[in-house]
Order: sequence, then C-alpha cells, then structure tokens
Amino acid sequence: MLIEYTVKNFRSFRDEVVLSMVADKNRELADTNTFQVGDTNLLKVAALYGSNASGKSNLIESFRFFGFLFRPGAITKKTLSDLPYFRLNAEGKDKPISYEISFFLNGVRYRYGIEVDSDGICSEWLYFVPKRQEACYFERDRDQITRTGTYFKDKKALQYIKPDSTRPFLFTLAQDSVRKFDWAKSIVDYFWFYIRSSDMPETFFKNMMDDEIACKSDSGIISKDEVVSYLRLADSGITDVSVIEKNAEDDELIEQLTEFVKQRGAKIEFEREMGDVFPSC
Repeated sequence: MLIEYTVKNFRSFRDEVVLSMVADKNRELADTNTFQVGDTNLLKVAALYGSNASGKSNLIESFRFFGFLFRPGAITKKTLSDLPYFRLNAEGKDKPISYEISFFLNGVRYRYGIEVDSDGICSEWLYFVPKRQEACYFERDRDQITRTGTYFKDKKALQYIKPDSTRPFLFTLAQDSVRKFDWAKSIVDYFWFYIRSSDMPETFFKNMMDDEIACKSDSGIISKDEVVSYLRLADSGITDVSVIEKNAEDDELIEQLTEFVKQRGAKIEFEREMGDVFPSC
C-alpha cells in the first residue's frame, strides 16, 4: 500500500512534489475511504484536481517513467541524453531526476529512493522498518554500494553482483538468476503491478487531438492561429506564440515541432521577417 510518493526535477516540477496517502484528521468519509495499517491511517482513494496545465498529467507521467526504470533491458544512451527533467531553467539538466516512495508490503514499511541523470543511476537507497526503527538494506553512489545494513545478510554476493550504471540495483537483485534476495523480487513485483499509471484515456485523447490539429486543414499546413486557438481552448494560459530565431542549440524546440508535424503527414512552412521565425499563417 502506497504511503507517500515524491518526485523532483521532472518535467514541470522543479521542486519536490509529494503525493501523500496518509489520512488527515478530517473525519469526513473516514468510515468509507480510510483504513489502518499499524499506526498509520491511509486513504483508499485520492484525487488530483486543478486547472489545466497545472501539472496533473506530469505527475501521472512521472509514475510511468519510474516504472520504465524497472523494465527489462538497460536504459539506452538515447534515453539518458533526453531525460524528462525540468527544462524551464538551465539548472534542471545538471540535476538528477529524483524519486522516493514509501509503502507497506506484506505488513512491512519500506522507503526506496533513486536518482537518475545523464550518466545513469546517480544514487539509490532502500530502507525498511523491521521493528520500531528504520534500518538500511543498502545505499548506492553511482556504481558503488557504499553501505549495507545488518539485514543485508548475504554480503558476499556483492563480490559478483555489481551495480549496473544504467540499472537500479534493486532490479539487479530481483533477477531470477539471483536467488538469494526474495525481498528484492517482492518489491520490484510491487512496483510493476501497483506503482504505475494507466494511460488509455490520455492516449485516446492525445491521438484524437493530434489528428485534429494535423489534419484539419485541407492543405495539411498548420497555421499559427490554429495552434494558438487550441492552446486557448485547453485553458493553458497561453494567449500567443512567437519564436525568436537564435543559434542551432536554441532551435531544438522548432526541430521537434517540425518533426512532429512531418510524422503526421502534414506540411510546415516558415516565414522569416527581421530575424524572427513564425509558423506559416
């Protein structure tokens, strides 16, 4: 059961964002929407609400990326070169995407965290509460296990089980070829089946919107007015769009937009005037 989920430096989240399933003292719906695990009172269901473009979808997307870290197959260099970090200032790309998740599994409370940057897994840690106080399973710094607690019983295994620079060490311990760490297998299975998002509605509406934008015009050319109109209808707070032409490093967004349109069979044209670049109107 999820207790708390934290993500930082992901997409629109520069600072730490916390989703807590711990019930407060408000007794409204307490009989139908809360349950007790030890001394902790948890919510059965929580809702995300807010205005458009306030970050709800990005929080859901952060679950998807967290699950991606535990998929079979190492993270590729391409993935690491295009991490979904906070991009609205220059500092975001120099900091890791950070996760920490607290949960109950088989009656035991765990706290797991991982940080990922362009070089791979930056740090990783796993703690649990065997009795009253929190105890360490392991801590990791890059490709080194820097700490193991007394409950990490088979420490000799670390002589042949080494951290992968692009793979969570927890995932490595959970592989079928490693038979000594059942607790790691249980946690990874929990992540796979319960800490994930369902994107069926999002995918449906995204594809519908893509088709509507790219195919509305008979000529297949998307105008600036059409783009701005959709942004306004989405209540994004954006009232106009303009792009200032700079050096090649700053044209990545334009290239991505152009590629997006081309992949959908539409055309895109640019008009240049006094150093500015505007989509064709």
